[in-house]
Amino acid sequence: MSFFISIEGFDGTGKSTQSKLLKDGLEKANINSIIVREPGSTNFSEKIRNIIKENTEIEIMTELLLFQTSRSELVSKVIKPNLEKGKVVITDRYTDSSIAYQGYGGGIDINLIEKLNKISTSDLSPNLTFLLVMDVKDSIERTLKRNNEENEQIDKFENKDFDFHEKVKNGFNEIMKKNKDRVIKIDASEEIEVISKKILNITLEKINATI
Repeated sequence: MSFFISIEGFDGTGKSTQSKLLKDGLEKANINSIIVREPGSTNFSEKIRNIIKENTEIEIMTELLLFQTSRSELVSKVIKPNLEKGKVVITDRYTDSSIAYQGYGGGIDINLIEKLNKISTSDLSPNLTFLLVMDVKDSIERTLKRNNEENEQIDKFENKDFDFHEKVKNGFNEIMKKNKDRVIKIDASEEIEVISKKILNITLEKINATI
């Protein structure tokens, strides 16, 4: 039973954690699944990820095209083949992030990004998207705390100012309004276990509805 899920939201909302917990929950329900991340999850895409993280002065259009290049590689080499095998694919970020970050946050024309998204994915959209949301200040504090604990370098998006993150948040809200059948809003300020149970239950309900 193939099913495609994206987990979206701005930095610090727990996307990676919830992706892993969702996979664990699906495996317990005897549903075969994999996790991928953007950018990344192929050798070439991981190299692009490093380029983006290490080069903070990249032009916004260059940044967008790098993400699209990585996405094209990921979709063709990992996502589509696993969906064809009947697996559930969970992606930590997908096309909505390009619209929110480079579009609403970076000021690139939304229509252009949507066209590029269709090209890079061969018009492959998720069956279901979870949008993790919380107060921007809280998400920034959580991200800084995580980086300090794990001794990680702050990347270019985490280093953006408050106004940028507010624009990204508003962008995600606009995406949700336009895609009510696909996007489900999740309060990321709740306890991790509460969030994961909610996401798993919704996912199982949606998957069962397609059988």
